[in-house]
This record gives sequence, C-alpha cells and structure tokens, in this order.
Amino acid sequence: MKVTALLPENLVDDVKALSKGKNITESLLIALNEWVQHKKIKALVQNIAEEPLRFAEDFDIYETRNNNRT
Repeated sequence: MKVTALLPENLVDDVKALSKGKNITESLLIALNEWVQHKKIKALVQNIAEEPLRFAEDFDIYETRNNNRT
C-alpha cells in the first residue's frame, strides 16, 4: 500500500535511528510491527489480569513433568 503522510522530521529521524532500517519504509515497517506486537501483548496482559488462568481440577504437576521428560 502506498501512503502519503505528514510526519515530523525529528520523529522520522528517531524511528530510522532506533529501528536501524535500511530506509524510511523499512524503518516504519519495523516500528509499526513492534507497536502492534506491544499493543497485542498489553491487551493479553490486561485480559489475564481480569480473568487469570486457572489449572484444571485434575491437573497433576508430577504427571505433567513425567510426560515432558519422556
């Protein structure tokens, strides 16, 4: 997708420097992908905080350990 955007030059310079991309396009792709990953992780953490994970009633740590060792 081709996009035209008005971005502050200092912001673009920071993105290029921090992402170490070969050009502006690659730098923006790196930055946007990292931002999306960060948001997804943040949402997952929030989801777990609201509804913590629970072990099944019949969960047996020793059986699981033995299964993982074989």
